[in-house]
Amino acid sequence: MADTCAYTVRVRADTGLAVLVLIPALGIVTWLPRSQVTLPEEVHFGDTLEVEIPRWLIRNERGWLG
Repeated sequence: MADTCAYTVRVRADTGLAVLVLIPALGIVTWLPRSQVTLPEEVHFGDTLEVEIPRWLIRNERGWLG
């Protein structure tokens, strides 16, 4: 994927279409759409993963924070 950053995330929930994660390095909780990031098929609450997250998604999330 072009224009991404690697972040360590902690899984909070999984709907099948998106995964709710905490990104400790940024101090934010956000949904990662499975169509936009590569995640294992099965994730569970509390799993810690290294994920390549598109920069636009992080910019959007930070925009909401002000």
